[in-house]
Amino acid sequence: MPASNADGGWHVTRHRRRLAQPIVGLLYIDWMPGQTRARAAPNGTPAQPLIRTLILAISLLATPWPASAQPASAHLATVQFSGADASIVEARDAARKRDRNRLLAARAAAAAAQHPLLPWVEYWDLNGRLGEARADEVEAFYARWSGSYVEDRLRNDWLLQLGKRRDWSALARDFARFRMNDDREVSCYALFTEHLAGRDVRDAAREAWW
Repeated sequence: MPASNADGGWHVTRHRRRLAQPIVGLLYIDWMPGQTRARAAPNGTPAQPLIRTLILAISLLATPWPASAQPASAHLATVQFSGADASIVEARDAARKRDRNRLLAARAAAAAAQHPLLPWVEYWDLNGRLGEARADEVEAFYARWSGSYVEDRLRNDWLLQLGKRRDWSALARDFARFRMNDDREVSCYALFTEHLAGRDVRDAAREAWW
């Protein structure tokens, strides 16, 4: 079943996902498997001034790198980025290498420049330490980037972490806000919370897995 947010910004099915992610209200990235394009935001702001940011976003977000991959700077060597854009590349490389001191420095630089990809830098930072993160840190992230794809992306990861912690009450509360709802493991955890509440989830479990 497809799911969407209130304004139709993105839609999800079990086999296909379409994202229209706003970058600070100026530029949208439309993504589907094998297709990525930019368009102006509904307020009419042209996308052209942010073309380098678009290239950076596609390079960093659309293609996951294995741990053995070369640093981000090697992948993007043919593109000239401003100092602020370079901080995003630095942040991604630091996150990949789990170098939090470098990541925090790059995050500070991106924040000072008000870079449109700052939400992803914050995501890389928090996601890399979800195993020890506190609920208030996660909620603060949700509040800062409310309604965005990156908010729900972190929620997906946090729900998985809550399941590993067996924190069923917290999982049930946050699952109600999970807009993508396309992760089978999260769905399994959510069904288990309903089972604990005394509901019959046998049919829902069969539908989720077969």
